[in-house]
Amino acid sequence: MQQTFRGEPIDPFVEYKVKTKDGRAAYAELHSTIHYQEGVPDSALVVAHDVTGRKLADIALRGANLILQEQSEELEVQTEELKLQTEELMAANQRLAESENKYALLFGKSAVASALTRMPEKTFVDVNEAFEKLLGYSRKELIGKTSLEAGIVRPEEYAVTVVQVEQKGQHHNAEKHFRTKSGEEIIALINVDSLEIRGEKFA
Repeated sequence: MQQTFRGEPIDPFVEYKVKTKDGRAAYAELHSTIHYQEGVPDSALVVAHDVTGRKLADIALRGANLILQEQSEELEVQTEELKLQTEELMAANQRLAESENKYALLFGKSAVASALTRMPEKTFVDVNEAFEKLLGYSRKELIGKTSLEAGIVRPEEYAVTVVQVEQKGQHHNAEKHFRTKSGEEIIALINVDSLEIRGEKFA
């Protein structure tokens, strides 16, 4: 009011933080109307409204908005991290696919008869064209069977190879007898190595 009486402009709507008789914080909005006499401020009518509920709601809303903003920023960071992880995974899958394609090309077209068996089952999971040509069996006829079940090896020689691979992880430069689909027995030099692909063991 002193501002008005000094001729200074004032905001007719003013908000104050006050303390109640019992010590609680409260908010009041004052609406003031100045009465003039002959152009000079003479008196003022001041009406106070308790706006504590609205003020506390505004404070709570600002707090909630701040929390929401922080969570949104955190989510953006997590989204960016997930995006980077996804890109890295896609790149890794692409490299893996390229490696598998190279393996398929080298394995399938190699002039050396080659086979891939799953361990410890010892069943064929793949054979190349040279292997099919050497023994006369198609890939389809061998997949899912062991060499013993397919009848292409001597049991005693098969047992030696199994022991060597299981104990040493390899069996190199070993002469073995193989029986072709036509019944002919041939002798071949074999090299067997254990390996791991995607967590699975093969030989």
